[in-house]
Amino acid sequence: MNTRPNQSNILIVDDNLNNLGVLSTILTSCGYKIRKAVNGKIALMGVRAEIPDLILLDILMPDMDGYEVCQQLKSNPNTAEIPIVFLSALGETVDKIRGFKVGGADYITKPFEVEEVLARVEHQLQIQSLQKTLQKQNLQLKEREHRLKTILASMSDGLIVLDGHNKVRFINPAAPKLLNKTEEELRDRDFEWEIAIGGTREVRIGLTSEKMRILAIDAENTTWNEEPAVLLSLKDITHRKETEIALKQAKETAEAASQTKSTFLSSVSHELRTPLHAIIGFSTLFARENLTSQQQENLDLIKKSGEHLQELINDILFISKLESGLELLHLTMFDFSNFLSFMYDLFARKAQQKNLQLLWECDTNLPQYITCDRSKLRQILLNLIGNAIDYTEQGKIVVRVSQQPTSGAAPLNPPKPLIPFEGGIDCGGIQRREKAHQETNNIYFEIEDTGIGISPKNIETLFDPFMQVTKERKYHRGTGLGLSISQKFAQLMGSQIQVTSTLGKGSLFSFCIPSIPQLSERATDSNSCDLTFDIHQGDNEKKNITRPLQKKDLQIMTSEWIEKFHQASLELNTKKMLQLIEVIPQNETFLIHSLQNLVNDFRIDIIQEITLF
Repeated sequence: MNTRPNQSNILIVDDNLNNLGVLSTILTSCGYKIRKAVNGKIALMGVRAEIPDLILLDILMPDMDGYEVCQQLKSNPNTAEIPIVFLSALGETVDKIRGFKVGGADYITKPFEVEEVLARVEHQLQIQSLQKTLQKQNLQLKEREHRLKTILASMSDGLIVLDGHNKVRFINPAAPKLLNKTEEELRDRDFEWEIAIGGTREVRIGLTSEKMRILAIDAENTTWNEEPAVLLSLKDITHRKETEIALKQAKETAEAASQTKSTFLSSVSHELRTPLHAIIGFSTLFARENLTSQQQENLDLIKKSGEHLQELINDILFISKLESGLELLHLTMFDFSNFLSFMYDLFARKAQQKNLQLLWECDTNLPQYITCDRSKLRQILLNLIGNAIDYTEQGKIVVRVSQQPTSGAAPLNPPKPLIPFEGGIDCGGIQRREKAHQETNNIYFEIEDTGIGISPKNIETLFDPFMQVTKERKYHRGTGLGLSISQKFAQLMGSQIQVTSTLGKGSLFSFCIPSIPQLSERATDSNSCDLTFDIHQGDNEKKNITRPLQKKDLQIMTSEWIEKFHQASLELNTKKMLQLIEVIPQNETFLIHSLQNLVNDFRIDIIQEITLF
């Protein structure tokens, strides 16, 4: 069998692990670079990470079959040219016809013959190579034709032909005007500037003592009266240059202003926080002294004013980070039940002090563990529940948490999962179900109050920075940034806060976040991920490792390194993960090659589990 060393990158998509193993072994032995995916979603994610030269695609897969995967790839201009060979047990003519209709390049019926697979794979790769060569040649030809047509058709540009002695032999009417000369001053004369063939030269033509024209002169080889010559094209770029200068100045001004703003906010926040901490701290200390009621009232006013100013500074810095794009999602897995209990305890006393009922209605089937940005979710709930209590004088506040919307809230569009997932693998005590529609774990939040409500005209600007509904909320003081920050956080998480309200009767705020399904149920033992995979120990040596990669294998690395590796997996940043693997001591062969295989096979779920502490 002839080998084909490292010549092509092939992605194999099959939910049957045995088929994956057999095909991977066969094609790897022939020198192909192999990647694997166990379902359609993982395949699409792998293609986005690195476009393969060829895809071997099974048809019968759960959740998303091969036809749908093929259609999605062919509908994307970036992946439409990838040849796809269907590899399926469906052998009926109608199945094959459908495969070709959705864009398949070939069709192999299972059970397959090794030589047939190799022959068809090599044939498709040869066709692809020839097509790329032809496309490149056509592109070069079109570029040359386009350049020539532009020169000939755009008579507003100047055209000049120079002979082998640099004499002007042809000139079109536009050229003298652009050069601010007459035709007689140019024809049969030496051309004034030296121009490199294939290059561009910018020249300045004086029109008046104050006004200049800037020309770009391009030179191309040509023939004139069957003799070698040079074709010059002259283009007026004065306006473009002026625009470039103006844009550059505007950009520099904007960057300087942005930098000044960031520096100012950072400096001012630092300078303000230091005395504020002292004010708030000493206010707390003085409160322990024996004070008169008037002194205590004055001290409370000082402390509350300091805390309000501190809140304002923090909110302004939050908005600044959000507007500059510096605020990103930080996904972690956490105990959702404990999180909800903590949030209830946080507001229970505040509601009790106002003689309000705080009702917490949670679905019994909520997952105990979810993966999302806990800090941002907490901030959203702090603002929404806090506002509900602040602006309700009597009655109740109801917080509902469910996997389906439960009330008359504005329609919510379920957000897409933040990280694609894989089904059918039981790893580290976390059971993934087979069907994607069973795995969807969108969490819906609804906060309803019987407060003062919001008028329709004020709802339109409710989430704008520094906007406060003065009439309805005149008794409560805030920064005017809480709802704006919450909305931006919700948008970062793929959601949108919706609000319905009746003035004088109350309001209902609702939003939905995606949780990562494979991390939504957790068993007690999650110390290892049982998986068999291949370890490449050298160019010609390959060993099959059946021992599961365990969390304890990572104990030789620092906690900081493990955290960085986990964060890179959440960001689907394979390049960063491979760079971090290079830091591992070279004698840790098992760990290095194990992690490399997991990254190359795009087993993000396993990586996240073994790096989660």
